[in-house]
Amino acid sequence: MKKLLGEGFYGKVFLTQQGIVKEHKWENMAKLEAKHLTLLSEYVDFMHAPIELNGHVLKLSFQPGHSYQAKDNNSDALKQDIAKKLGELHQCTKNKFDPWYLLHDDNHPVADNWPEHYLNWLTVFNQKLINVDVSSMTEVGELNTPSWVFDVLEQFINIQPELFAPLKNDKASLVHGDPSSDNTIVDGNFFVALIDPFESGFYHAELDLIYPFQYDQSVLNSYMSQFGQLKGNWKLRLAYMSFANHVYHHFLTEWWDESYMQDQWQIIKDLEN
Repeated sequence: MKKLLGEGFYGKVFLTQQGIVKEHKWENMAKLEAKHLTLLSEYVDFMHAPIELNGHVLKLSFQPGHSYQAKDNNSDALKQDIAKKLGELHQCTKNKFDPWYLLHDDNHPVADNWPEHYLNWLTVFNQKLINVDVSSMTEVGELNTPSWVFDVLEQFINIQPELFAPLKNDKASLVHGDPSSDNTIVDGNFFVALIDPFESGFYHAELDLIYPFQYDQSVLNSYMSQFGQLKGNWKLRLAYMSFANHVYHHFLTEWWDESYMQDQWQIIKDLEN
């Protein structure tokens, strides 16, 4: 049995009787995922290391399952378990934050506190996005990214120091980096695993929490009931981070959903009013 589960920017994912097989387009991406899976599995037992890496094909020792979908009939136990697994990952901490995945250079130093570290990333990323758009402008001067997106990012840069101030003394947590509903594998009402940890590392736990904020806030509520309430104006902070994160993945993959982004912008405006 070999069933195609999905196809994306990095390649194809198949479900087999042995588990999940990922056929990456590039061998280095398979190696990177294997490296990150091995790192995460050193800290938590539900992040299993790959059972085999052969060129660009990665076999994962996960049980068969399917991506999480937010539904009314999802059990509270499942939501609590997803939140618990994320929280267990975040309990692994250290004092120093990691350089930013795919976006670190000499002009983007690693700060010793989260607000400054995130602002460095946000500022550098915004400038890279502008540079890429300007360099690929059409003859009529149209940008790849809608101009209103830059307005929102600039607004975020201006308000970021105030929004992130309550997090100044927080330690770096081990995060998955992309625990979206697609990457959260479940089997009925049982949590199975998280996949695609390309952006894992030691950052702030809230980087992972923007995903349940997007796909199922009851998972986020369960997380806070188990690991404590988030600090400050966390809803607006997660809304802005969610917006910036989507733009960042647009930058990496050239995938864009303007309707979704308009909805995200509306959430920000509603929270600011």
